[in-house]
Amino acid sequence: MKQSLLTCLFTLFVFAILCCGNISFANKLEKNFSDTTIIRRDSDDNDADEQIIRITYFEKMHRAAQGVDWRKIEAKTNWLNYKNNQLNNAQTNYAGGKLKGNWSERGSNNQAGRLDAAEYDSSSNKLYVLNDKGVLFEGVPDSSDWHPLNDQLRFTSYGLDIIPKSTTKRLVVSAGLNAYYTDDDGLSFKRSTGFTFPVEWGGNNVEQIAHVSDSKNTTYCLALEWDDNLWQPLYYLYRSINKGATWSLIHKFTEGQEHEVVLWAPHDQSFLYALENVDGVKTSVYKIQGATVTELNNSAPLASFEPIQFKGVLEKGKTKLYALLPEGDLYKSSDFGKTWTYENTIPEDQSANVIGVSILDSNKIILGGVPNCYRSLNGGISMSLVNDWSEYYGNVANKLHADIRDIYFFKRKNGTEFGIVLCDGGVFRSDDYMNTVHNIGLKGLNIGEFYDVLADPTDASWLFGGSQDQGFQRTSDLSSQGAVDFTQVISGDYGHFQLTRNHQTLWTEYPGGQIFYYYNSHGGLSNSGFDMPGTFLPEVGWILPTAPVYPASQNKIFIAGGNLNGGDGSHLVKLTGGTSSPYNITASQFNYDFKSNSDGNGGISAIGTTPLNSSRIYVATEDGEFFYSSNGGSSWSKSSTFNGPGTWYLYGSTIYASKLKPKVVYYAGSGYSSPAVFKSNDGGVSFKPMINGLPPTLVYDLTANADETLLFAATEAGPYVYLVADTTWYSFSGGIAPVNVPYTAVDYDSSTNTVRFATYGRGIWDFKITSQPVIAMAENNSGLALNTIVFPNPIAKGSAINIQMPKASKYIFSLYNAEGILLRQIQAAGNYKMPTSNLASGTYIYLIEENGKRSFGKLIIE
Repeated sequence: MKQSLLTCLFTLFVFAILCCGNISFANKLEKNFSDTTIIRRDSDDNDADEQIIRITYFEKMHRAAQGVDWRKIEAKTNWLNYKNNQLNNAQTNYAGGKLKGNWSERGSNNQAGRLDAAEYDSSSNKLYVLNDKGVLFEGVPDSSDWHPLNDQLRFTSYGLDIIPKSTTKRLVVSAGLNAYYTDDDGLSFKRSTGFTFPVEWGGNNVEQIAHVSDSKNTTYCLALEWDDNLWQPLYYLYRSINKGATWSLIHKFTEGQEHEVVLWAPHDQSFLYALENVDGVKTSVYKIQGATVTELNNSAPLASFEPIQFKGVLEKGKTKLYALLPEGDLYKSSDFGKTWTYENTIPEDQSANVIGVSILDSNKIILGGVPNCYRSLNGGISMSLVNDWSEYYGNVANKLHADIRDIYFFKRKNGTEFGIVLCDGGVFRSDDYMNTVHNIGLKGLNIGEFYDVLADPTDASWLFGGSQDQGFQRTSDLSSQGAVDFTQVISGDYGHFQLTRNHQTLWTEYPGGQIFYYYNSHGGLSNSGFDMPGTFLPEVGWILPTAPVYPASQNKIFIAGGNLNGGDGSHLVKLTGGTSSPYNITASQFNYDFKSNSDGNGGISAIGTTPLNSSRIYVATEDGEFFYSSNGGSSWSKSSTFNGPGTWYLYGSTIYASKLKPKVVYYAGSGYSSPAVFKSNDGGVSFKPMINGLPPTLVYDLTANADETLLFAATEAGPYVYLVADTTWYSFSGGIAPVNVPYTAVDYDSSTNTVRFATYGRGIWDFKITSQPVIAMAENNSGLALNTIVFPNPIAKGSAINIQMPKASKYIFSLYNAEGILLRQIQAAGNYKMPTSNLASGTYIYLIEENGKRSFGKLIIE
């Protein structure tokens, strides 16, 4: 049986186990501190399971028809955006000039996230680091002077190399099915050529890149490609003699499992080595020089279907090789792989282990993984803990963060050596083989991987964010300009925030449906919690969808089940927070089982509610179906537009219910093999796609401006805006805003006319709208009774606007300036007087909306 098939079957088996049960994650360590204190969840064996669940969740969200490679689709979109944005680097006009505004980076400025790869240029003393979404930063290893290099072009985190040139250097990085290079520190990138990739699927990726110190700085690249003849992936070895501009194939390995072929380039040598672990057959070491690949030795296989870490050292003419297995077993060879000697095992039960070996001394090695890091001064015979992950939170500057991703040793220009540790908390440097460490990512390394962002509508200085591993963060400093520091309240993975009790109470969620309830959203730690029971959790047991329960004065939220009674099923659950100590949470459940009533047996993947009608609730499921209730959840109906994955390859990820029109609702999700966004004008009974201008992508989140003339989407392809008047989507990435990462959440702040996005890999960004389309008075002017009178007109500056209605029904009155910026908005019934204080003389536009009818007019203030 082919190894790739075995891997797929094993992966599916693991995913099935995880999907069938309620994963019991580690307990949070919380204490009743009087101030905001960083606390990390307990870290143990469940961390590896959690990573599998997280990866599976992202894959499920990107639902597509068989044979459709969503990554390639996104890569094409990103490359087109990159080429366009090169011409508009200072762009402030979008949507054909109809939308104007300015981007600004908001943070967090002091909470670096996961990093996966690093390289060092001794000639300029520059350190380059790459995160797992391919965000490339340049810094100095002795400080925190960090700068992003590829905000407009997306890479992967597999390969990174620095190749010397006559007067400068070239950076080469991998990016999915290709590699890119830059000679100007990221100002411009060019595509490499020469990779074959016979099919667009099969796990194809450009992975390791490494150069040797010969006259041409020959560069090698390891790529995982699909072999049509053997019908399985294989590792292909490419060579470049022009510093990564073009590549030629020189060797095919017989292995196709991820990281079972690994390269290692000795420092300042004209050759490199490769280790190949062929399952059930042998483990081989190869020497690669020029275009020649020579097998030096082989032994019995070190591992079975497992990735291997492979590094070594050339010391005084002798080569020592180290191989580290995933379980933490360390082996050493002094005869180029003819024999491997077991040295030791990392003392604790860890996962995803990595190794770093000194360039100068073969006895000095550093080993790490999830969660901790160990050092050895005798080649691994004995190992000592650098520090426990929990110590980081008491000394962020000088203790390692948990979850080690890779370890490197580099030589400075003066010949001294230093170590670099990459982890889920950024980057650390050590000058004494991890006896002491220094956090060099505390400022400016803004690579936070955020799942959610939410502002406090009652206080624009407060912002809440939920990120991968760097946890629940908040700041009260949003009134400051630029990127600001955040306080990490508790580490871990957090998202789906909700504010209730008139925005005074905050709800956050940790994977597996673990809810934390903060009676005071601005201070302290959580008061109580709730764990979603049941044997079937949607989102693969990741961060379950939530929604507010209206009216906003209530202290309640909806959350996707689960089953409060245990067992199977996906139910809608209502949580109510206590209003006095001990602030306990109570839960109630709707009888309707969305899993059994969806054609594909999908769980709840999105929930929508509207302040216009607390009885109207919307639910989407993982198989793209849509449900609606107009009686507070007592009964449910299914939309006739969607009939399961046979027709719609849609993973429903978000619902936005209009706050102005009672039956208008938007529904969005994966759009690689079906439309990504739909609109209903009849409360979910039927939908029509609205994808004009939107590329095939995944829409994570939707929101709208105050008058809902603009709809904003956070997507895998970046930020998009829908102009209702144009019935068209427009990209408004560009300028300084990054487009090389997914935009995972969006929030609109009506008090400042600002759209705020969370990204997965580049933190939080604001778009301050300075001008938007002027409302066309002819558009949908469906004619209220124009005996609806707005007077006087013209009006004296500082006087009140009189709105005279013929009946006492509810309506919304909105006032805009000539550029379309919303200035005033009220909800009223019958006659009303609106003050115009602080409004300058000029021409304004007003909009009155009542029961789906709209009326526009001009108002002149003299």
